[in-house]
Amino acid sequence: MSEGDVLLLTLRIDTGVDRPPFMDRVSVGGPYKPQQLAGLDLLGIDRSWYVPEIGYDRERSEVFVRVRFVEPAAVEFKLDGQHRAVAFAVDDTVAVWRYLYVDRPVLVDRLARSGFAVRLFEHGESGQVVLVAATRSE
Repeated sequence: MSEGDVLLLTLRIDTGVDRPPFMDRVSVGGPYKPQQLAGLDLLGIDRSWYVPEIGYDRERSEVFVRVRFVEPAAVEFKLDGQHRAVAFAVDDTVAVWRYLYVDRPVLVDRLARSGFAVRLFEHGESGQVVLVAATRSE
């Protein structure tokens, strides 16, 4: 960013109100968006070989979608004449999507550690969506 630029973020933050059930326990089978599994489809991993799970990792402040394999699976990659295989056993998990879901103090701290000073932190009508304006720390 150049001097005088402003970083604007609009995002949903964790307020502790109206948390989905998966915030307290992993939900097997969804809800997930089909595009979150598209990478596995492109690798030729059959959807009957795994079960999608959605949950919340409190340590990382992330909502995640992962798959848990119910059948062993292997994928072979070929690139520039080289081969590499990756195998998954039953109960192995692979994260396929993550979304940062933080509360106000964590967001402000992460911005500060990245060299930004928060200049505006405005809650929307719902209280869960915020507009944040930050500039480079001086």
